[in-house]
Amino acid sequence: MIIENKKKIGKLKKKQLVKKKEPFKARLMAKKLMLTIIALSIMTAVSAWLLAGSDLFIIKRFIIEGNKNLTKEEVVSMTGITNRNLFTLNKRIIAGKLKDSAWISKAYVRKIYPDTLMLKIDEVTPIALYDVKGTIYIIDENGERLDIVPESRKDLPMIKLATSNNEAFLEAVQLSKIIIKDGILAWTPVEINGKCVEDLSITLNGVKVVVGSGDYETKLQKYMLLKEDIESRKYMIEYIDVRFQKRLIVKTLKNV
Repeated sequence: MIIENKKKIGKLKKKQLVKKKEPFKARLMAKKLMLTIIALSIMTAVSAWLLAGSDLFIIKRFIIEGNKNLTKEEVVSMTGITNRNLFTLNKRIIAGKLKDSAWISKAYVRKIYPDTLMLKIDEVTPIALYDVKGTIYIIDENGERLDIVPESRKDLPMIKLATSNNEAFLEAVQLSKIIIKDGILAWTPVEINGKCVEDLSITLNGVKVVVGSGDYETKLQKYMLLKEDIESRKYMIEYIDVRFQKRLIVKTLKNV
């Protein structure tokens, strides 16, 4: 019995020693892991500091994609980047600066190491020019002003209303979309005039065409079908009215 008790006591002591060793090993491993993490952090920080100060990563080239109305120089200028290090550049901040422009709806920024930055943008589509007391704005399909232009562009309709009637303005924007879609600008500049929705008109080659409100595609098609016939008669025309569904009115100048 005494021998058996001694054996049991010996086994218990061994178990206790093993249990004491296990926490010690765990603490040792934890310390080693912590030291490794600290060392890696220091190495990373030093590497980042060296890269941030290296001339190797100064941006020397820009690749611009998606710009149709904006120039490369204008897009780069929007970023505010001058002599910047590519490594430390925040892509999200640069994309945000680009999207602050009324011209840009989406922006994607990509770093191409060691010294190139790619800027890919989606531009808002300009739909017309808008003359506000002599100042000409480019506007989008929602009527938002994108930019001021120094002179007229022949590739866009000109909206020139006699009053600041918002309803008439929004209708003029819708009319501009149809004019561009139908390709009318391919053969003549277009000016959209009027005081209110009911008397909205377009001027084509000096001829006033009263279109009123809505159904613009049908009304413009009606005019286009009779355009050659009207011109062949060489009338001096005051205006053409296409507002009515079953008739077209051609008003000629008197004493001509």
